[in-house]
This record gives sequence, structure tokens and C-alpha cells, in this order.
Amino acid sequence: MLTIRDRVQLENGWLQSLRQKGWSMAESVWESPSTLPSLGEGQVNVLRFSLEYLDTESARFLDVLDTDERMRAARFKRAIHQERFAVGRALLRTILAFYTKRTPASIKFSYGTHGKPTLDSFDSPRSLQFNLSHSGGEALCAISRGRPVGVDIEAMKARVAIEAIADRFFAPEESSHLTTCTDEERIPAFYQIWTAKEALLKGAGGGLTIPLDRCCFNLEPQPLGLTLVDLPALEAAQWRVYRLPPLDGFSGAVAISGAGTAPRYYRYDFLPRCLPR
Repeated sequence: MLTIRDRVQLENGWLQSLRQKGWSMAESVWESPSTLPSLGEGQVNVLRFSLEYLDTESARFLDVLDTDERMRAARFKRAIHQERFAVGRALLRTILAFYTKRTPASIKFSYGTHGKPTLDSFDSPRSLQFNLSHSGGEALCAISRGRPVGVDIEAMKARVAIEAIADRFFAPEESSHLTTCTDEERIPAFYQIWTAKEALLKGAGGGLTIPLDRCCFNLEPQPLGLTLVDLPALEAAQWRVYRLPPLDGFSGAVAISGAGTAPRYYRYDFLPRCLPR
């Protein structure tokens, strides 16, 4: 398992290699406002929260969960995973309540064929789109008006079967790219490709019915270069996938459908003032 220091060193080395290839992070930064940001039509906000901090606040969140969410939390074997799932879901409810002007407990979800959650059309505007991901002590929520979104975050680990996973799930060009990476670059590059694929699949709502090796990413541009092979449904949606700003040892991506502005990024290491206390 990588230490936080190891993850940060890996990430910094990866970012330096991208800068040497001409990639700029001029607009990719985490802002830290005291409340949740506004959300205009076509805008996408990516909200980052520390679940490790929120663990200490979890008691106030649990009463907003419905029966299904409590049952899903109980399926996790370890208490820490139960708690973080519950806190993440309660946090999602609270964010959606803020943007729909409802109470967290009154939010109702519908689920697609492959499990992607959406807001019940009776409870809120259909244009509000969202997606949640968490790994370790970090959670990301992507939210938009009018543009389907998907988001993924993963804590980078030193012991990962890169070659075996790439052979099974990556496009040949992606696997070839990993072989050209230095030892310092390979793990971050692997996770960037993986999270980009996950974000795209989550955004499209197709789950693993969409073959991962038919989504090929070029990591140098921003948004990431994307080639789709025999996937007309995804082509029609004109997906754009962005790497996230530095995540202190984590890798992440957000996928957005349709034309519009680039996403904005917000980080909260505390409870925003608009959330219940």
C-alpha cells in the first residue's frame, strides 16, 4: 500500500511529465468557498469532500437515509465502509436538497437499468444531473443542469496488476502507452486511464455492458482525447472527459455529455455553511 507521501510523489512526477509535454493547469484548480456554488444551465460543478473529516459528523446525517440506503450500507463487512457509504449518501442528499430547495430526507431516487441513480421527476427538475464516487477518505460529487455527468476517484496503490488489467480492459493504444512510461509515470497513467473509463461508463449509465477496450483515451490534451470504436450511442452524446486537478495521491476524472463550459472544481475540508449542523 502506498503511503500518502508516496502517492503525492507519484502524482507530482506525473504532473511534471504532463507539463513537459505542454499541458497547462491554468484553469484546473480546486476553489474553497464557504458555501456550495451556484449552478447555471449547462454548468458542471465537481465538489470534493473529506469523508475522514465527515466521519466525526456522521451522526447528524444518518437520519436522512431511506430504508434501501440503510440496507445497502449494512451489506459492507467493515464498519468504516458502512459509515463512509452512509455519510456519502447523506452528503449527496444534502447537496441535491440545496439545489432543489427541498429537505435531504425528502429526496427520492430512481435507478436506471444498470443502477445509475437519477432524481425522481416528481420531486425535482429533470435537468438536474449528478454522480457520486468515493475512495478511501475522499468523495466527489459532480452535479449539472442539463448535462449528464459521471465521476470517478481512486486512491493510487503500488500493488496493482497493471499489465493484466490493461490486457483485459484497455485499448491496444492505451496499453502501448503504458509500456512507454517511466516507472514514475506508469502508475498515475494507469489510474488516469482507468478513472476516465469509469467516469465515462458511469455518465452514460451503461455499466460494464459498454466494452472498456472500445473507449480509447489520449492522456495529453485536456479534455482527454477520446476515440470510440463501434459505440454509436456514446458518439452521439459527444462526451468530454476531463482529468481532475491534483488530488493528493488520488486519481480522478469527470465525464460530461453535450456542449458547454469546462467544469469548475470545489474542495471542502469542512461542512459548508449551507449544510445542516
